[in-house]
Amino acid sequence: MQTVSSAATSTSASHHPAPILSTPAHEDIPILADWFLEHLRADLNSGKLPSARGDARPLLLLMACNIRELRNVLERAALICHNG
Repeated sequence: MQTVSSAATSTSASHHPAPILSTPAHEDIPILADWFLEHLRADLNSGKLPSARGDARPLLLLMACNIRELRNVLERAALICHNG
């Protein structure tokens, strides 16, 4: 994972620091997705959010996105899952 800056960003739902990356390496996408989902689970107090492994992994790997876009997609998906 290549860090562009030592500064930290946060998810819009909370103030958890995340690495700032321009475009994550292909193999880092599921790791970053799991990191975001872990914090979204805590923020939403929801254990029913899926992991970035398993069925979701191939879809995540097809995404051509930067870190902000990945976070936004995961936040939207988490809210949909949480609100059912």
